[in-house]
Amino acid sequence: MTIQNAYLTISNILNDYYLKESKNDSLVSLLSDMDTNIFSDGEPADIATYEDWYNVVKGYEQNNEIKNQDINLGLTDFLIYYQKEFGHDFEKVIKYIQEEK
Repeated sequence: MTIQNAYLTISNILNDYYLKESKNDSLVSLLSDMDTNIFSDGEPADIATYEDWYNVVKGYEQNNEIKNQDINLGLTDFLIYYQKEFGHDFEKVIKYIQEEK
């Protein structure tokens, strides 16, 4: 899967978690920044979230592709990065993702 499609996939994973499990304010903020439906160009509301995603998962990338089995690993790394960098609380989300493997 392309890195861009993986980004859309993680956005869907996080949105599903939000709808089922938690009304976490940090997650709402991240999902808003990741939203690709706000602008007509299909870019995330805050392009920095995509850049952060790419920088975190580029170690998993081969030819602009990421293996399906590496998406949850990349998502976990991405959330850990956001916790450390911005002080968000994603512990429950991370646990959920790790249990979904």
